Amino acid sequence: MIPVVISTYPGREDWLTDLMTDLPDSWDVHVINGWELDAIRYGAHFLDCKRFMHLQDSWRIHRPAFVAAAVAKHPASIAFTNDPVMFGCYTGVFEQAVLADIDIPEVEDKAHAIRLEIDWTASYVAACYPNTPAVLFRHVLHDWHGTVTERHGRPNLMISTPEVTKYKGTWQGRSIA
Repeated sequence: MIPVVISTYPGREDWLTDLMTDLPDSWDVHVINGWELDAIRYGAHFLDCKRFMHLQDSWRIHRPAFVAAAVAKHPASIAFTNDPVMFGCYTGVFEQAVLADIDIPEVEDKAHAIRLEIDWTASYVAACYPNTPAVLFRHVLHDWHGTVTERHGRPNLMISTPEVTKYKGTWQGRSIA
């Protein structure tokens, strides 16, 4: 399995614990305190690999063998979702060669992170050309499929498949917390 970089933040230990209990001990996991792009920058600059996976701490991986098989099947970039754009939630498998060709900006605040989720991920997808990244859960992990549930002290939009669950505290550009 390729390395996994998880973005988290102080005060989110419950979220991180949930995700870490899902991941097999054999996976090479790196936990980064900071924004999603901080974690992706870490992977780009400090991991000696061709590809790595980025996850936010608010994911659950119910079937890690499914995810590992999908990563092995697709040798290039893989977006977990295409909502609101490809690589929504900054989640998926990123290629070092593609990241070397684009800037990974510093995030100023949550609003900036939300804008970059649209803009930066679009620049990543464009830099993959002539290849098109695979989408692991196309048309499944979308906001309109979710239900609102309470988790770790906040309301979340929960979007789930048998393989994964994503808890969103912010969607459609606004926070519901």
